Amino acid sequence: MARPCSVCSHPDLAAIDRALVNGDPYREIAKRDPPVSVSAIQRHRVDHLSPSLRVLSAVAEHESGRSLLEQLSNLNDRVLKILDDAATTSKPSIALAAIREARALIQLSARLTGELDERPQTMVINLASTNEWTEARTAIVRALQPFPDARNAVMRALGGGEIDVIESA
Repeated sequence: MARPCSVCSHPDLAAIDRALVNGDPYREIAKRDPPVSVSAIQRHRVDHLSPSLRVLSAVAEHESGRSLLEQLSNLNDRVLKILDDAATTSKPSIALAAIREARALIQLSARLTGELDERPQTMVINLASTNEWTEARTAIVRALQPFPDARNAVMRALGGGEIDVIESA
C-alpha cells in the first residue's frame, strides 16, 4: 500500500501549492513548519498538484517577460478555458478552483488598474461654509436677542465677535 503524500496532509498545504505555482525553490518550500522533504515537494508537484494550478504554474514560467496586466489577462483566459473544460467534463472541484482563481485575477487586475481602491477614504468638510451652519448660527443669535451678554458670549465662542445690533426678521 502506498504511503500518503506528506505534502497533501501538511497543515499549510494551500501555501505550499501557492509557492509551487509561484516557482519558489523546493528547498525554501521544504523548510515550512513542520518541514517536508524536497523529494516530497517534487512528487507532490508532479502527482498531486491540481491541473488548474499546474497550468497556472506553466503560464507563470512562460510569461516572465510580459507586462503584468498582459500576464493577468492571459492567465484569466486560461483559467476561463479550464473552467469551461471542467464544466463540460463534470468536474466540479476543478471548476470551483478555476472560479476562485478567476475571482482572484479579477480582483488583482482591478487593484492594478485603479478600478478597485480599498484604501480608507478621508473626507474633510468645512462646516462654516455650509448653508446648514449659517442657518443654525442665525437661529441661535436670534434666540439670544433678549440676552445680549449671552448672545455676545456665544458669538465670541463661535469666532464671530460681538454683535451690537441684530435686525429683526
